[in-house]
Amino acid sequence: MSLSPDTVAIDYLPAVTHAPGVGRYARELVRAVVRRHDAPPLVLCEIGATPRAVPEEALGLEACEPGRVRRVQRRIPQRALDLGHKLVRLGVDDLCGRPKVFHRARPWLPPIRKAAIVLPLAELPAPDTAAERALAARAREAAAVIAFSEDYAQRAVQRLGVDPGRVHRTPVGAEHWVRDLGGPAGSTRPRIVVLGAMRRARRPLAALAGFEHLIASGVDAELVWVGRGDDAASAFQVAWSASPARERISWVDHPLEQDMPSTVGEAAVLLHLADDEGTAVTPLEACALGTAVAAERLPAFEEVLPPDTQWIERDPSPESIVTALAAALGLGLDPERRATRARDAERHTWDACAAATIPVWRAVAGAC
Repeated sequence: MSLSPDTVAIDYLPAVTHAPGVGRYARELVRAVVRRHDAPPLVLCEIGATPRAVPEEALGLEACEPGRVRRVQRRIPQRALDLGHKLVRLGVDDLCGRPKVFHRARPWLPPIRKAAIVLPLAELPAPDTAAERALAARAREAAAVIAFSEDYAQRAVQRLGVDPGRVHRTPVGAEHWVRDLGGPAGSTRPRIVVLGAMRRARRPLAALAGFEHLIASGVDAELVWVGRGDDAASAFQVAWSASPARERISWVDHPLEQDMPSTVGEAAVLLHLADDEGTAVTPLEACALGTAVAAERLPAFEEVLPPDTQWIERDPSPESIVTALAAALGLGLDPERRATRARDAERHTWDACAAATIPVWRAVAGAC
């Protein structure tokens, strides 16, 4: 495979194997890039044995200009990729034409031999841990680090030791579910939805306690957790089974991507609690559908969420969650407020993400 010097390879495996998170980022970034006149040639590296779970029609590649986008699809187990890298320094960049620039979706995978790496930074390990030290080494080796908030851009410098000149800020988009749904849905019920895997960092027991207090105060509402089980699932199930509000609570532990736009769009409120996050994409997704947001006060959220966001202080008490949810329910059931929220979210586009990312690629390619 002969590549032009400005070609950018992208770790596209998550885009076809994983609907949310890094999969959505890779998928939506590429969808937006291929529609831009200033896009460089792309190689989409789908190298790995993970089962492909995202349908072709969801990728948005029909707008690709012939010859400008190549897909390299090889079902090679990760163990074989790691072994090849260890024994003969073979990298995925060798398997996709040896591009000068490789844009990661995941910080650790796949193994790269020579290409200059662009490293997105959406999550950080806990401070002063082996995981943080390993990520710091990986980030300092990268040709460029992309942060999705000013807070994480600063932390890349201060905590990871990355040269400030190699840290770049790009926005995230939020229009994907609106696009799939055909427009904001409009709430039909006093539903509170929580999105994401049921991890301790997402405070499911605090969310449950806050919801119980809300129901005890006389508010009519339901709580739906949408996300797979994780390290807090067992504790949540025990508390749920004993909850006086258990009949108003449900858990969708195997969510389907095609159901997500309507699930969130028909809710009044997204409740989002978290220890730390570097991107506000989840609450922005809800805002784009008109859904009100009650969120823990994280810097990445404060930077971009709308003025009517109901803030919950860090390590929240049930009382603070109740206050935020009660106010958010009113905002989420008001059609005019929903319409305003959805219009305000229209500025958060994946095209803006692509427009900010392409200059980073060109700068890295020019420095190689």
